Amino acid sequence: MMPEDLPYCICKEAKWGGHGGSFGGLSQSNFKCKACDRFAVQIAGKGGNILMIIKEPGEGLPEKTADWFNGKILGVWRDAWDKHKAKIKEHEKMLVPFYAPVIRDIAARQLADMGAGGPLGMKVFPLLKNADGDHAVLLRALRKTIGQWEPNWRPRIKDPDAEEGEYKSIEDPESPDRMVLLKKFAEHGNHEEQAQATAILRALEARKQAKKNNWYQEGFPEVPIPPQVPGDEVVVYVHRPTDHGWVWEHIDPDKTQNLEIPPDPIRVYHDALYEEIFKETGLSSSPRAEIPNGYYSDKFKNEPWYEFEINGFKLTVGPRKRVISITLQRDEEFEVLALKALGERDGVTYTANDGWKSDLKVATSANLHAWGKEKAIEYIKAMLEVTSAANV
Repeated sequence: MMPEDLPYCICKEAKWGGHGGSFGGLSQSNFKCKACDRFAVQIAGKGGNILMIIKEPGEGLPEKTADWFNGKILGVWRDAWDKHKAKIKEHEKMLVPFYAPVIRDIAARQLADMGAGGPLGMKVFPLLKNADGDHAVLLRALRKTIGQWEPNWRPRIKDPDAEEGEYKSIEDPESPDRMVLLKKFAEHGNHEEQAQATAILRALEARKQAKKNNWYQEGFPEVPIPPQVPGDEVVVYVHRPTDHGWVWEHIDPDKTQNLEIPPDPIRVYHDALYEEIFKETGLSSSPRAEIPNGYYSDKFKNEPWYEFEINGFKLTVGPRKRVISITLQRDEEFEVLALKALGERDGVTYTANDGWKSDLKVATSANLHAWGKEKAIEYIKAMLEVTSAANV
């Protein structure tokens, strides 16, 4: 979002200057008022847009505001988008020919109202090519999604000849040419097909001519009201759609203090994953302690680690970046060669007594990094076998 798109500063001037960046699926822009030196942060993400103007001139977010933003706002925004995605998936399933045209029509209208975006386009265009008599239904589903895909978009497909991890855009023979299809319906379809396709083509051309790509203005769920706004430190606006276009709406902090805060989706996903792991390893009923994340300072306790006392051993399990860290330790030495063999077999991080790829036969601690749930289950089971063998 450009500085000229923002509301006035607290000082009643509109002289913003700044730059942007991105993190965690959100786009962040930092601004500074040239008239009064007040700092502002604008976040554009799948949960909508929010602008925070700090009341006192200076740099960055005050501690209270930073805690509110990181501990509450991000979770609320992620939760709003997760719920929106669930609704989209529910209605996308109804677009297939298995359902009667009237059901598909209802789903298409609701998807259009939700601005389902690029992923919907990927599914609808192949259907447009093969659908029998309900093209207008599918075109309606695209009407409010044009800001989410480019006219000549092609899917990024893994190139079998590329280096590991490299992708490039190549032709997908199963994917119909989007512009050809739209022009076909605009020129040769029935009255409603022509109207829908023509409207999409005009919007694309206008967007191309204006060189605009305001993706943040399209395809979002209803923007949530930010809860528990620290009104003594910050002035907050949200960007909302109205009958007259998108507007910045000022949020009264007094009306936000009693709003409920849903669990952060990161914590929800974390809990579901580890409950599955502990169920599969027989640890669900074992007493466990929730401890701070051992990899980073998880101030808001979204991704804690867990400790178990098993047969005189301490077993510690928790997320570490993209892997799951699993550590077994006790005061007395125990045999670790079976765990070392797992690490060597899978080419993953293995340590004994904190020694990288240690050759020790016995140690007081051993650690493995598991890539994914299934490997975590396998490694934990192996460690539980070590605890049983040590006590025979």
